[in-house]
Amino acid sequence: MATQTQITTHFCVQGWSGVAEWCGVSMRDILDRVKPPWVARYAVFYSPANGADGGRYDHVHTIENRRYTLTILACEMNGRR
Repeated sequence: MATQTQITTHFCVQGWSGVAEWCGVSMRDILDRVKPPWVARYAVFYSPANGADGGRYDHVHTIENRRYTLTILACEMNGRR
């Protein structure tokens, strides 16, 4: 899938924030490919890595917000995977 790169201030739900260059796949493109049913209102994301407290990260987002132009599923930060 095509990627997009943008410099964005990220506000993490774990309490930190920072400006970085992010690269990833548009969530709009992912949703267009997945075609969630019309009744779906939320998407849940899980991290494969353990967080600072030892647990896995997960977060719930509305599908409507995932269609915002600058929303990406990032795979790079500042040129590093």
